[in-house]
Parts: sequence; C-alpha cells; structure tokens
Amino acid sequence: MTQDERERRAREIAALGWEGAAELPIRELDLVAFGYTDGGYDLDIEDIHVWDRSNWETAAAEVKADPQRWVPYLDRPLDVEYRDGKLQLMDGHHRLYTAKRLGRPTMPAWVQVKDNPIRRIMAWVEDPSRFELNPEYRRIKRRLMR
Repeated sequence: MTQDERERRAREIAALGWEGAAELPIRELDLVAFGYTDGGYDLDIEDIHVWDRSNWETAAAEVKADPQRWVPYLDRPLDVEYRDGKLQLMDGHHRLYTAKRLGRPTMPAWVQVKDNPIRRIMAWVEDPSRFELNPEYRRIKRRLMR
C-alpha cells in the first residue's frame, strides 16, 4: 500500500466514525495506521527501539565475550512489538547487538501491533501535521538530521 493509498484510506475510515471503523478488519486498520500489521518483516536496525536496557547490557557483555556465538542465529526473526509509535524489541537482544556490531542494515523480525489503529487514524485526519503515516518517515528524517 503506497503512502497516497494509506492517506486516502485513512480519510475514508475516519469518515465512518469510531463505530464504523471498529467494524473493519484489524489487519487493514493496522496497515493504514502504522504501516505494519502482525507478520514478518525485514526491519531497518535503526528503527528498532530497545526498551529493556538491562537485557541489552547483558547481551552486549555476552556478545563481546564471544562474538561468534550468535552469528549462526542472525537469520532467526526478532520478536518486535509496535507500541506507542515505536518498534520495540521484545526478544532477540543478542542477535540485534551482534547484527549492529557486524554492520547489518536490517534484521528479520516478527512484528505484533499493540497499538490502537482507530485512535491513530482519527488523530491523523484531525491534524495531519501531528502524525506521519509513512513508516519510512522517521528513517529519512534521521538520515537528513545527521
């Protein structure tokens, strides 16, 4: 689904109101609102947020002690949740840390959406400047800010 298609569909969904939107399939709502639905993706490593710092620090120490140990597992998908506008790492800290050390740009991931797509769509339609429906937006903005 292109950015224009997502924006057009978001307006159509918002026109249905909360009750009408609630009747639509959750996969469609998630895709329009967030650019993701539950499923497998190759994610840009820079887009994955590590919220559990203690697991991250443990993984970092263990990978530094034995860097090759985790390389065979890099093709296994990470467990990631889309929550509060972020892709949050739930499981796979060792694999992600290893991938970052090796300079890999992407990692396979299983994404589960844990956010409210109707709220996001309604807020976006009310004030498009507050939200960007394009999942590439943050990545492009971050690269331009460097």
